[in-house]
Amino acid sequence: MQRPEKGSYRIAIFPVENLSGGKAPLKELRLSLAEKIKTAGFDVLPDDSLNKFLARHRIRYIGGIDGESARDMAEEEQVQAVLIPSLEYYDDSYPPKIALTARLVSTAGEPEILWMDSIALSGNDSPGLFDTGLIRDPAKLTDKAFRELTRSLSDSFGGGFRVSVDQLLKKKFPPRQFYRSDLAPDKQFRIVVLPFYNRSDRKNAGEIMALHFVQELRRLGNFTVVEPGMVRHHLLQYRLIMEGGVTNANADVIYDVLQANVLLTGRVIDYQDGRGETGVPTVDFSVTMLDKEHHMIVLAADSYNTGDDRVHFFDFGRISTAYGVAIEMIRGIMDRIDMQRGTPAVEGGGRIAPNH
Repeated sequence: MQRPEKGSYRIAIFPVENLSGGKAPLKELRLSLAEKIKTAGFDVLPDDSLNKFLARHRIRYIGGIDGESARDMAEEEQVQAVLIPSLEYYDDSYPPKIALTARLVSTAGEPEILWMDSIALSGNDSPGLFDTGLIRDPAKLTDKAFRELTRSLSDSFGGGFRVSVDQLLKKKFPPRQFYRSDLAPDKQFRIVVLPFYNRSDRKNAGEIMALHFVQELRRLGNFTVVEPGMVRHHLLQYRLIMEGGVTNANADVIYDVLQANVLLTGRVIDYQDGRGETGVPTVDFSVTMLDKEHHMIVLAADSYNTGDDRVHFFDFGRISTAYGVAIEMIRGIMDRIDMQRGTPAVEGGGRIAPNH
């Protein structure tokens, strides 16, 4: 898709979904994000029209969109896509921190994720010489985060909605245990990512982890990820409860109604953001991918890491948010799927030690 001319591509920006578990200036955050997107050349549906649409159709869930709501929005508001922002973390004390995920979902036909990206920033990420790089104002940090997200969205229109592979060429945390069966590199997978079962003390950690996997799976060329709003809609419609794990019967329903051939689920054991300047984030989770054809596990991984795993001196390499730790852990798993080889792999070991 080519980058649109100013005002030619209409986007509805949903209210910010608050997954942070705490208070945050959600209205102000959305207004700031909307202003950046308007400046980038997009036609944003006016707030009054959006609010009337949400009220008219009694839409309360803002973390995704189902097929009927997408079609209604396209027909009634001439909206071509919906931007869905989800706030993972917000702290306005020093150093301020913010973690946010956003995705653009089409309204034509079945909702499809066209673009997805995320960002996490801390005011002390780059202190610089004599602390000249510190950001103490939460508004300035938020502005920086939204500018980077908007740039990513705009760039996706210039070269298509697929994310370039070079974004994956960053350091990754390898899983402490890993199993993968034969995932053929020439096979196309349509995958449903279910909310993870949350055993941690962090509210909404299951939904947060699922969003991270949705984002990273999209980077693999032969995976199409079903829009989470569609997944939620059908789970409610068929009254499917997943707390004890996914049964074969439930999996068959999911495969059929969402036309998928694999699904991914997991558990979050720990998901903590480090507080203040010295707090260390911790993430601990397990994940399983199931195959429709044989009702077998085709991937399983177990990961545990902290934000200072790679720190040797002067805090160089330290990760300040749980988001940052989780993304590197998931990218480590994605790297080991190794779609070019498609041969079985098993790895195991103790907890990850810092690289030297």
